[in-house]
Amino acid sequence: MTVIFWSSVIILIYTMAGYGVIWWIASRLWGRSPENGEASEMTVTLLIAAHNEAGSIGDKLRNALSLDRGKLGLEIVVACDGCTDETAEIARGFAQDDVIVLDSKEHLGKTHVMTQALEAITSDVVVFSDANTAIQPDALQKMCRHFNDEQVGGVCGAVAVNKTGGGWLGLAESLYWQYDHGLKHSESLIAGAVSAQGSLYAVRRELIGTIPEAMADDLVISLGVVAAGYRLVFDPTALTIESVSSSDTKEFGRRTRSTERGWRGLMYYSTLLNPFKYGLYSLQLISHKVLRRLVPFLFCIGWLASLFLANTGEVYWWSAWVFSGFVGMGLFGLAAQKYLPKVLLLPTFMMMSNIAMMRGVMNAMTGKRTVVWVPTRD
Repeated sequence: MTVIFWSSVIILIYTMAGYGVIWWIASRLWGRSPENGEASEMTVTLLIAAHNEAGSIGDKLRNALSLDRGKLGLEIVVACDGCTDETAEIARGFAQDDVIVLDSKEHLGKTHVMTQALEAITSDVVVFSDANTAIQPDALQKMCRHFNDEQVGGVCGAVAVNKTGGGWLGLAESLYWQYDHGLKHSESLIAGAVSAQGSLYAVRRELIGTIPEAMADDLVISLGVVAAGYRLVFDPTALTIESVSSSDTKEFGRRTRSTERGWRGLMYYSTLLNPFKYGLYSLQLISHKVLRRLVPFLFCIGWLASLFLANTGEVYWWSAWVFSGFVGMGLFGLAAQKYLPKVLLLPTFMMMSNIAMMRGVMNAMTGKRTVVWVPTRD
């Protein structure tokens, strides 16, 4: 039991703090120099997959049409996944601006409509972006400049959270992305970014193969770039702004679904976990994606082990109190969230996020396949 306790605690500390510190130091000592040039002439397609986004698709397309293009030739494709509202009609209103609308009448899932759209896209680069995000004017240029390096196959943009109306979840999500971006930046300077996030990323068209269903499309597309022998980079200045749900239930469901589909994608590209073949990138993928999703399981193992060992030594007694205290703070925040300052609800956010991840991993391992869903919107 002692070995179980210390193994789980050491891995927890490494995953939650040690890995980030080590990679931050390494990136400052041995990291690559970031790209500072200008985007070369190339054709770019902005692909927006949408299901019932009538409330945001108009603003999204106006935002897309206002982007700084420079030497880039830009087309915009809206792939509608069985929309039952006015999403397709609103998007067609932008046809004079060369916005192309692909309207699938059946709700078959995001992966399905993306695959259909990609079959007709022949541009040099495809930029993927969610329908509820606002891309900053210079983000397209900043992402595409990285393709001046022939070894770069994909570029990940950064996410800023619009905390208006998001309540305590908005604050927690914002802090999470700040931490995640710092980690991605360090990884990018060492062995390349681990993976993209669906709000904004760009990939060479030739590197986008078939997207398996019931997997996180942003993850498998970006992992496919690395598997093909190219490098992913993260540009923290290529920014998009995203609103978050103020609903605990909706956010919990989104994280569960994301983890389930992401875990299946990791297993699909499990060969990338071999450090003898992929070197430091494999260590990054294991630390950032695999161990991070195992944190709730490790927490439970460490907690139970500390309770079992509590009477055998002071360190185990205090550990049991720390584990129990964190759970207690999370539950208290969940019950009293209306009366507490936002900053005191961070343990609740962490607890909910980890429970959602645990459920997502268990869903994937037991064969659950989420193919279609309704996007989380307020």
